[in-house]
Amino acid sequence: MFILMGEKNTGKILNDGVFYCPVCECQQHYQHIQQRNMFTLFFIPLLPLPISREYLECAHCHNSFHPQVVDERNLYPTWHYAALRLMLEFLPTGKLATDKQQAIWEKLGGTMPDASEIRAAQQTRQDDRQDVLHYLQNICSGLNPAGELKILDAVLLFAKACYGEPLPHPVQVLCNQIASTLELEPGIAQQRLLTLNYE
Repeated sequence: MFILMGEKNTGKILNDGVFYCPVCECQQHYQHIQQRNMFTLFFIPLLPLPISREYLECAHCHNSFHPQVVDERNLYPTWHYAALRLMLEFLPTGKLATDKQQAIWEKLGGTMPDASEIRAAQQTRQDDRQDVLHYLQNICSGLNPAGELKILDAVLLFAKACYGEPLPHPVQVLCNQIASTLELEPGIAQQRLLTLNYE
């Protein structure tokens, strides 16, 4: 006799409403989504495991936001903050031309951060002292699947812009580690690397 045990991810809409979406720049409907894994026995969900993700998702642009966005204005989607942090990881000396940075942010569907936002992110990065993988583990709970892919795309675009192709082996390893931290399928970084271009 054998026993089939495993986990299943389930999502639940806690509530919905209207909020000011910083990406759409107008009032939009949102859903407050909570995801958790369930322990399964013979594919039957039995025990709830701790909550794995909780976020707001705009019904129009499908970006994910931290739940506090309902109470605040002018917040960026969660992926934007992560992309900025990753930009700083790949641009420690700031040697990438502004037009290339602008092209990458446009490709991602976001707004290029201004100088004060970059300085604030640099200071946060220094104060935080977490490596990029731990940082991503901490923010994963506020991301939807589209946000996870945007972060991976940001990594790949900045890496290509900074190092050219083919990417050096240590950079490829870091990209794969980031994809794994975001709980994306193995090999997806290599697949997306072939199709992405910031120009």
